[in-house]
Amino acid sequence: MSYSFCFVVDPGGYSLIDIAHVKSVKKQLAEGDKKYEMNYKKLIKDANKLLKATSLSVMDKEQVAPSGDKHDYMSLAPYWWPDPKNPNGPYIRKDGQRNPEIYEVADHDALSKTMKSIFTLSLAYCYSGDQKYADKAISLVDVWFVAPGTRMNPNLNYAQAVKGRSIGRGSGLIESRHFISLTDALRLLEGNAAYTTEKKAAITAWLSEFFIWLQTSKIGLDEAAADNNHGSWYVAQFSAIGSYIGKHDDVKALLHKTGQRITAQIEPDGRQPLELARTTSFGYSHFNLLALSVIINQALNYGLNFYDFSSPDGRSYKKAVDFLYAYAAKEKEWTFEQIKPIKYDEAIDAYLFAAKFYKDNKYQKLAVQLDKDGLKSCSEVLYINGY
Repeated sequence: MSYSFCFVVDPGGYSLIDIAHVKSVKKQLAEGDKKYEMNYKKLIKDANKLLKATSLSVMDKEQVAPSGDKHDYMSLAPYWWPDPKNPNGPYIRKDGQRNPEIYEVADHDALSKTMKSIFTLSLAYCYSGDQKYADKAISLVDVWFVAPGTRMNPNLNYAQAVKGRSIGRGSGLIESRHFISLTDALRLLEGNAAYTTEKKAAITAWLSEFFIWLQTSKIGLDEAAADNNHGSWYVAQFSAIGSYIGKHDDVKALLHKTGQRITAQIEPDGRQPLELARTTSFGYSHFNLLALSVIINQALNYGLNFYDFSSPDGRSYKKAVDFLYAYAAKEKEWTFEQIKPIKYDEAIDAYLFAAKFYKDNKYQKLAVQLDKDGLKSCSEVLYINGY
């Protein structure tokens, strides 16, 4: 069995990975420190399962996009249903209620699984040095983005379609937020013999085309203008992809507006009204908080500090963190609309970032409390911030 070594260096623009933390964990593991042993074993267990997984692509779906090209990604909007009053007419919206029809189009699930698999395998390679994980990760990248027979076209023109209303919407762009972790995975693979110059050039070319589409398409522009979590995730993925392909001026220009986004989204007491208006308000409040966490983390790579930002009337990221903290810690009962049981572990990542930004152990303790089964250890704890 051949082995290589993942040299974790920081060329700037990392979207999620805490390089100092990764280096520290690698050192502790090498020295036999038991602190991250469970985390590492879980990561390797997950990665080993993925070695046997079938590569997925946009070609796996039975449907063909309205363009007539099966290489075009497509999905259905989750919260839209047939109208009981007009069964053959346009669909109507039921916020928070997923229509099972969405699972009939496989691209959304396939994209999510593939990007998560690429990252898990790349992280396993980084910590173990075992080439088999890098080989599998690179093969998944090749199938989804590069190989002529299976590659996805670099657009989301047909994402989150609504029957009778739209063949694709700006809201669908949130499904490509998983490209954020892809860019970090590619950095972890940097220097590996199997990640050849040609392969890197091919995926960089794909991401460059997608980046142009983000900047110029109606769908991209619509999502960029969104005031809620959709706009936040647009900024997060724009920044991740842009920094990876070297579009640093474009990225920095957008990140400079983060203070405006915080001011528009967060009230002086920390509430996020646009997320609280949703029928699953706890999850969406933390979902947007996580997007802001990613953006703030990205901004640090460009010398911009928004975790300490505060508007003249006291609107800030930290206010949003602390507003939600009491509810996530179950010190207060969530009284906003919530039509489904709360999944408290959805909040873990946001508090890992808060612990990193503020060096406050209370956020880290909350992450531990929420991670009752230790299952998040396979990824987040090993690259964002340690328990």
